[in-house]
Amino acid sequence: MERAAACPKVRRRRAEAQAGRATPGNAGSPLFSNGSKLDAATLRQNVTSPGGTTAAALEVLMGPGGFETLLETAVAKATRRSRELAG
Repeated sequence: MERAAACPKVRRRRAEAQAGRATPGNAGSPLFSNGSKLDAATLRQNVTSPGGTTAAALEVLMGPGGFETLLETAVAKATRRSRELAG
């Protein structure tokens, strides 16, 4: 964990989060949803400025070939590899 904290990108993200700046890396975080009666989609919409940086990032992440596809592909590959290693 100490090595990750030494990474400039991690330090920048941490500083932005501490400053309260909404970036694609911290907006909509599960930390912001604790105790809220609103669903995740509503919370996301509430913190996303139309035409802003978070909206631009979410367009990519939620679009075709975005995060969901990437995650499914990664899990499938890890599952295949796990079976290979198990023999």
